Formats: sequence, C-alpha cells, structure tokens
Amino acid sequence: MNTNTTPGPWSLDASTGPIRVIAKGVVICDVAPHRGGVGMANGRQIAASPAMLDALLAALSFVEDAEQDPGYRPGYAASIAREIRAAIKSATEEP
Repeated sequence: MNTNTTPGPWSLDASTGPIRVIAKGVVICDVAPHRGGVGMANGRQIAASPAMLDALLAALSFVEDAEQDPGYRPGYAASIAREIRAAIKSATEEP
C-alpha cells in the first residue's frame, strides 16, 4: 500500500534537546515535552506508527478469515475487522 509517507522504520531521538521522531536522518516531527514522560510516550507512539500500520495491514486478512470461523462469537471478528479498517483509513486517507 502506498501511504505517501516517509518509509519506516522511524525512531525516537531525545539526545540533542527536543524530542524528535526521525527516519534515516530526516526529522519527521518534533514532539512537545510534557510532564511525567507524556512527551516521550507520545513520541514512541508516533515513531511506532509505520510498524503499527504494517501490522494492521497484515492482520486484516486473518481477521476477515476469522469472520467465517464458527469458533468465534458471531459478529466479533467482523467488529474487529471494522476497527482495523477504520484505523487503516485514518492513517492513510486525507481528512
């Protein structure tokens, strides 16, 4: 899938002052610092987003297959598949 973003992996760098998310030396964004480590936590989530999107894309077909599996409660896998599709859409489409 072409997401029109800087390819991962992205990483977190706080060694030079601001909390930065970087990919291959390119700054993706600076993350505002917050008390209690919230800025670092936000940065970790941002840095993990390419890997999370890849995981969601990979998981979707398995969850869709599970919709037909009688071992799952009716509607459960379909509900999870909708959530995965919504997350993928949120990450890949213009607002």
